[in-house]
Parts: sequence; structure tokens; C-alpha cells
Amino acid sequence: QNNVQGASDAGLIPMVYPDYRSVEDPEVRAQYEEFWGTQLDPKRGLTVVEIVNAIIDGQIKAMYVQGENPAMSDPDQHHAREALATLEHLVVQDIFLTETAWHADVVLPASAHGETVGTYTNTNRQIQMGRPAVPTPGEARQDWELIQEIAQRIGLDWTYSHPSEVFTEMGQIMPSLANISWERVDREDCVTYPSDAPDKPGNEVLFGEKFPTKDGRARIVPAGLVPPDELLDEAYPMVLTTGRMLEHCHTCALTRRSRVLDSIEPEAVACLNPRDIERMGIEAGDQVQVATRRGAITLIARRDRDVPEGMVFIPFCFNEAAANLLTNPQLDPVGKIPEFKFCAAKVEPAQALAAE
Repeated sequence: QNNVQGASDAGLIPMVYPDYRSVEDPEVRAQYEEFWGTQLDPKRGLTVVEIVNAIIDGQIKAMYVQGENPAMSDPDQHHAREALATLEHLVVQDIFLTETAWHADVVLPASAHGETVGTYTNTNRQIQMGRPAVPTPGEARQDWELIQEIAQRIGLDWTYSHPSEVFTEMGQIMPSLANISWERVDREDCVTYPSDAPDKPGNEVLFGEKFPTKDGRARIVPAGLVPPDELLDEAYPMVLTTGRMLEHCHTCALTRRSRVLDSIEPEAVACLNPRDIERMGIEAGDQVQVATRRGAITLIARRDRDVPEGMVFIPFCFNEAAANLLTNPQLDPVGKIPEFKFCAAKVEPAQALAAE
């Protein structure tokens, strides 16, 4: 989570190379083919949800997951977990046995943040140097070492001896890293890109003079309002939306292992407007069942005036009541982002359902 920007900058988005240059542009692709000395696929890759669908369709047989937990974070988890179980071979590289790692054939022991040497880039475009505070425990190793050994075993001539060599290589093909060397980041601790000179601080504004297009001008187009894929009806009259909570990050692979944070927020909750709680004839703290067309989970009702009437908000971090068992995997046609923030749902008192 602390390096989403850096990973994206480096090309971990399936339709672009490093610095967000299109894989479908023949000129761009030719530059990277010459630099890397290999032929590259001219077609866009698949996003996470598209990968899950391709597994079910028999197009993908194996997967290598690093520091990600799709068994918790993907929408319609029955579908996602079915895909993970369908794979012929699954490798998970992580510091904990996550819900995804339980599906794995091989788990590679990675290094945690405080054990890792390397750079991180945050959303502010600040490249920060990470230095290990403690050694890796047991058989755990640096992520790049694990990846490099696999690369060597499949015949690639990767011979890096330190992350600084990887960073230097990135700087040779990423204009955004111009004037920012490993030595500079190590010396200054944090450098913002882009930087106009080795002795000048990074620019506060990213596109101060022009945009990275052929004519230097931005392209602005109107965006039409598209209705949600799944609208409310009599059977499912409420809106379910999901997200994070202050105490727990993402799928809780880390934060629920913190005794302090877990003691503050130990239980899965469904946040409801006080008027909805009153209408249902329940009290805050009662159990409710939230259901959509994909499944149902039971949680503790929480009174929350920030939630609009007719909506239920569920943090997606609790594996015992996983919100993404309920969410809609329908993708936005342009951004390829699942519809996590809107699907039709119903909320009922769990006691009444049990009595039935």
C-alpha cells in the first residue's frame, strides 16, 4: 500500500510500460524491446478481475501473487476463490499466510517493510529510501532476491547484486527519474520527481509546462453519467457500499495482527443511518444480515450519521464477514474497476431470520 504509486510508475499496470507509455504504441514498444533485448506482446494485459475470469475460462493455468490478497480484496469472492482453487499452480510471496496463501501450492517467505532495503514512491511523487531496521527472520529473503532466483531458474540472465542496480536500470528507461540517482535518494532520504537537475529539489507541480503527449497538450473529454449495473428493487431496496476504516488497512493482512488496532475494532460491522436502524426496530450492537444477489453475511449494526439513509457501509477487511462476498464484479468499461461502491442489498435483523 505504501508503494502503489511506485509500482504503477514502474509499469505494473497491464496496459502500459514504465512511465505510463502505452504497450500498443509501436514506437514505444520498439524502444523497450531494444532496451530489454526481447520481443514484447503488443496487446494489453488483463486487470485483476479479468485475470480471475480468464482462470475460470481455462485461459490461465498458473499465477504468481506478490504482497496481494485477492481472496479478500476481489469482488464476488465465491467466484475469486473458485478461480484460485482452479489454478494448476499458485505461488504466493508474502510475509503472512493470508487468505490467498492458504490456496497456494508454494509460499515464498518475503521481507517485511522494516526488513527491506529499497525505494518507495508515494502518491505525492516522493521517492523515499527504505532501510532495514532488523534482519529478515528465519528463511525470509528480500523480494527482489526471490524474484531473481526464479528468473535465473527459468533461464533469464539476471545478475543484480543490490537494489541500487535495479533503480539505476529504471532510471535509464524512465524519464521521470532523470537527475534522481540511488546515491541522491540515499543521501537526501526523499526526492520528489520530476527534478530538473541533480542539485535542484523536485518540482511541486507535475505538468508545469506541458503534458506527456505528442503535442504537449492535455486531452479533455466529457464523461457521460452511466447508471450502476445493479439498481435497487423491492427485493433489494438498499445500496451496499464498501471501503476501509481508520484502524484497519485494506484486507487486514497486517492491521488485525496488531493487538492494539484489533482491540479497537475487533468485529465486523455494518454502518447504518440512525433512521434505518429505527425503522428496522433494532438497536446499535444488534446482529443484522446483509444480503445481495451473490450471498449474505452477518455483522454487528453500528449507528453512523455519515451514512446516508437507504445505504449500508461495510468495511471489507473482516474475513469472518467478508464484504466482497456480496459485491458486484461488473467492470467499468474504461477503467476496468469493479463496482465495489454500489450494488443492491437488503438488511434484516439476524434474530428475526433465526426465528424463522
